[in-house]
Order: sequence, then structure tokens, then C-alpha cells
Amino acid sequence: MTILVSCPTLHDEHLLTGTVVGGGASGLTVANRLSEDSSVTVLVLEAGPADQNEEWIRVPYFMGNDPDPPADALSGHLDYDWNFGTEEQTYLDSKTRHYPLGRGIGGGTLINGFLWNRGNAGDYDEWETLGNDGWNWDSMLQYFEKNEKFTTDVTASDASSYSIAPVDSSVHGSSGPVNVSYQDYFYPGTPKVYAAMNELGVPTDSADPNNGLSAGNSFLPMNIDPVSKTRSDARRALWDPAESRDNLYLSNGQFVTKINIENVAQPADEATVATTSRGQGTHPGLKLNSLVNVLSKNVNIFNLMPVGSLKDLFGLRKVKRSPPRPMPKREKKEKRALPNVRITGVEYATDAGATRQNITARKEVILAAGAVHTPLLLQLSGIGDEAFLSSMNISTAVDLPGVGNNYQDHFQIATYAPYGNDSFPICESYGSDPTADVANREEFYSSHTGPWTAGAPNGVAFPSLKSMSTNYSTLASNASNQANGEYLAADLDDTVIAGYEKQKAILAANLQNANRSQYEMLNDNAGHLTWSLMRPFGRGQIRIRSRNPFDTPVIDPRYGSNPVDLQLFVEALRFNHRLQATNAMAELQPSESYPTSDQVNDDAQLMTLIKEGIFTEYHPVGTASMLPLDLGGVVDARLKVYGTQNLRIVDGSIMPMIPAAHLQACIYGVAEKVRLRRLQPPPC
Repeated sequence: MTILVSCPTLHDEHLLTGTVVGGGASGLTVANRLSEDSSVTVLVLEAGPADQNEEWIRVPYFMGNDPDPPADALSGHLDYDWNFGTEEQTYLDSKTRHYPLGRGIGGGTLINGFLWNRGNAGDYDEWETLGNDGWNWDSMLQYFEKNEKFTTDVTASDASSYSIAPVDSSVHGSSGPVNVSYQDYFYPGTPKVYAAMNELGVPTDSADPNNGLSAGNSFLPMNIDPVSKTRSDARRALWDPAESRDNLYLSNGQFVTKINIENVAQPADEATVATTSRGQGTHPGLKLNSLVNVLSKNVNIFNLMPVGSLKDLFGLRKVKRSPPRPMPKREKKEKRALPNVRITGVEYATDAGATRQNITARKEVILAAGAVHTPLLLQLSGIGDEAFLSSMNISTAVDLPGVGNNYQDHFQIATYAPYGNDSFPICESYGSDPTADVANREEFYSSHTGPWTAGAPNGVAFPSLKSMSTNYSTLASNASNQANGEYLAADLDDTVIAGYEKQKAILAANLQNANRSQYEMLNDNAGHLTWSLMRPFGRGQIRIRSRNPFDTPVIDPRYGSNPVDLQLFVEALRFNHRLQATNAMAELQPSESYPTSDQVNDDAQLMTLIKEGIFTEYHPVGTASMLPLDLGGVVDARLKVYGTQNLRIVDGSIMPMIPAAHLQACIYGVAEKVRLRRLQPPPC
């Protein structure tokens, strides 16, 4: 399905006030807000499809996964996933990982896990500390609020039973486009897990988890409609209500291939893909029907354990594709002034074999393509590391070594200790009990209640390292004592290394701060506890594989490249072992299956398990960081790309350090903040 509303013929090079590349949370926010002014004309180009209101997208229980995908599907997200994979992770087990990314009108908000939080106030104050004036918690709060339509629809009884903190109306919005509320159904294992965390010294937050001060157990709201209990995604929140505007256009199925820069020409594409390619990969991911055939129950659809016969379902395998080209050796160069290039518009096509079309933007081009596609577009257009671009035979328009670097992600490992007490209901996989599926579906649609109003993660925690381990000082010291640039990729520019060193000092200090979250614990109430690193020390890279924009990208998170990250997982899994033995967990009767007690107590076995079990939490950021130039920055505090007159970036790639949160609320907030800085025409 193509959505194209009252739009002039695209190939006529229609003059637009602004062109937005990407129709996800950030792109649709900017387009919606700018087009409130009738004098501004905006076009959004989105590569993916429009969803068809599929049940598995709309209903929270399915978490954006088709429970019975076609046999040839690469993942449960079907065509709403780019189906990318990482490079072989040499610091782990030398295998690749499936790398889910949202693709469609609404982007990742079509398939994400619903959880809604912002992180700690310090996460944003540190952005300002790194040289970005005006990007602190106090300045961001109004934009977080502007995006929300928050509804407190949880009963006093449920709030008391499940430690749902009182809502602080002073930090929430009531009239924004995105519905935020609570599910109707709660699993009774949550209070036991929270009590067990308390028993080991992790507090339960007594205040609203979105007030910027959380560092413990937190029951989070979700982006769901308070009445229908269906997903509130970016398309329905921001595009559907505005699609009738005469000055707002959206065309999907349009893959942007290049940013057009005045007086800069690039060589032709390389013939690396089939002419039918739409830019998607072929990396296999999770297929839920296969999973249900392996284990009939006690397996949820969000936190899955990568162990034994389930391992291949995660795409932890080698994938045939052309290897990335080696990074060129870097030579010292004199610091020189940046150019001031003008962006004239963008080039796009429906697939690799289609004729390229062009759109002219009268004022600005706004990249909202995400932390993977945004740096790829910059590199293809000649904005990036000059040495790398030269090695790809791309003419350098703006030499910005930070493009594609400073990549960060929350990455995680799942544990499994199934409950022996059957009196506690669990979140079972669709298909494991057809009778229950029928009853749950009927309840959801007839009264908007029941298990289908909630996904598997039901009660989470964002604990500090200090609350979980006595080794916090040792780990902080280990991180602080690392040499300049140690454990980073080879041949990085000095500015990129300098930017990381500033970040590393902040990260090391936070390891000793009881009020700063180091982990997220996701609890599915079926025995899986998933532990994610919120503030990783490792840094990865995103690069083009060839000059063909439809080729798959080089995604190298470099998981485990910094040994501090691996040791942080050791601390988490040993804490998890102690957690299962608490008095509070006894009633659930957990049985440690992964890792076992023997594995936890053996250093070598535990490290092997960690390296085999790590996978993404789907939160890439940092690849076009908002930092000063001398710290490897790509955009300034107005989110304008250095060396350009009229190119901005508004997605997660601009985040210089990753917040300790699920990122959708954070990205909406970034887009709300930048849109008030009105589009300015380029100077004559």
C-alpha cells in the first residue's frame, strides 16, 4: 500500500519548504509540527510500507510479532523489519546477530515493546556537559510532556499490589499526540520479584518513574490507548490526524539513496545487489511458530533465552554477504576549516533498478532515518570520514570523522528459572493453549480487558551497579585506568577518541553512583529475567558496504570489545543467581536452568555463556553525535550538520550518550525540541 495524499508529481522536482527523510517517530513528529504552519510545505519520504492494521501490531500481547508468520518470512515482524544482521562479533562468539529495525510508516513504534520511560535526569545533563548548551533534563522535560497524552487508568488496588508509583502530573503531558497509559492485566509474580530485589538491596521507586530520578524497580506505563488498549504508534498519533492538511505530503515505498549537495557529484553505484532490492537484508531472525514447536509454553514473545536448540532462532549464525572493506590507515592531517555546503534536496527510488528521482527542498532537508540509515546516507553523499570515503571512491563534501562512529546500544542476556508453582499464571506463547487464545481474544475485543492488554515484560527494574554488587569500585577503577582510546576500533580520528574519553570518565563515575541505573531487568513472569546494559563502555560502527545504497550496511556493535562490559554481565548473572535463592522468590519455586548454579560459579563457563548469549535490545544511537567538532561531533546543539547550511538530523543518531531507558519517549522528545527552531532559508 502506498500513501500519497494530494502530492504534486514527485519527479517534477516540486519545491518544498522542507523534506523529511524517514517516517518513524522523529520524522513524523517534525513533519506534523512544522505543517501546523500553513506557510510551511513538508514532504515525508518513507522507504517502508503502510501497515494494514494487523492484529499482531495493534494488540499489546503480540509485541509486534506475527505469531504464525509465512514459511519464507525472515522474522516475526514480516515486512516491517529491515532484516539486517550484525557483522560477526569477534569479541563474543564470532557469530552474527539478527538486528531488528522498524520499517514502515511509524518506524519502530509499529513493532516495539511499548515500554515508556525517559531515563535519568543525569542522562541529559551529561549531554550538556559534553558541550551541548540547552540539552539538559530541565530543558527537555517540556518536550517530553508536549508529546504525551498521559492517562492514569490504573486502580488504587492494582497500584498498591504491583508497586505502581503515584503519577506526578507535573512531569506528564495531557494533550499530546501519543497515548500513554497502563495495561489492564497484571501477573502476580511481579510483587515477588520486586520483593526479592528489595531483599538484596535494590529499592522499589516510590515516585513516578518518569520524573528523572528512578534507579530501582519501576512499573512502567506503555504507549497504548487507554480505551481500546491498542498500540499508539507514530502513524496513528501524528500522521493520520494530519493527513488532510494541504501542506503535508507523505510518500511511502520511497528509498532515499543520496542527499544532493550543490556542486558535488558522486560516482555511479556499484553493482552489488539485484535490481529488485529495496534495501532490506536477508538475515534470519526470530520466527515464533518455530519456537512454539520447540517449547509449547513458558516462552514469551519478547525476552527469549538463546540457549541449546533455540540458539539458531536468534540468527546467531554466519550469513553469506560481501565482507566489509577494511578501514584505511589514518594519517595525521592538519586541522582545516569546514566548508559551508548547501543541500539542494534528495535523490530517491523505489528499488535498485528504478530510475532515480529528485526532490528539491527550498529550505532544509531533515534526516530522521534512524541511527543506522542516517550515517549511511551521509556517507553515500560524501559527508563522513575523508579517509574512509576516499577508500570507497566517494568524493568528500564535508570531512566529519564522527559519522558512523560512537555507536551505542543496550545489549542484553536472558536467564531462565521456570516457576514450579503453577498457581501463578504466566504469559504463555500464542498457540500453546488454543482455548485460552480464543477466550483472551474475545475478552480483549469485547471489553478491552484481560491478558492481551499487556505484553510479557510486566514490572521491570533499572538498578545501579552499586545496589547489586560490592565490586563497583573495582570496575570503576578498571574503566578509568584504561589507556587513551584503548578497546576502540583501529584507525579512529583523534577527535572521535577524545569524545569517547570524555564519555568514559562520566561512565566510570556513574558505576559508583547508587542513583544511576546501570542495568535494566525485564521480567516476563514466566521465569525469564533479562539483564541489559544501560551504559555500555564499548563503541561500535555503522558503515556502508559499497557505493550501492541498496546494499546491506556494515553493522558492527563490537559487543564485548570493552572487557568492563563483559564483567558487568558477570556481576548481573551472579546477582541473578542470588535473587533466585531469596526468601521472596521461594513461593514461585524457581528452578535455575540458564545459567545453572555450576555455570555461575565457574568463571570460564560463565564468560562463555555470556559471549554466546548476548543480543541487542534494539536501541542503537550515537552514529551522528551531537558533540563539538573536536570531540568527533556530527551535529551542533541545533542539530545542524557541521559544514552544511541546511541539513539537520533529528533521530537517535544524534544522542552522544545513550539514556538508561527505552528510547521511544526519548526520541519523540528530541524531535519535539528541534521542531520549534523554525526552518531557516539558506543565506544568499
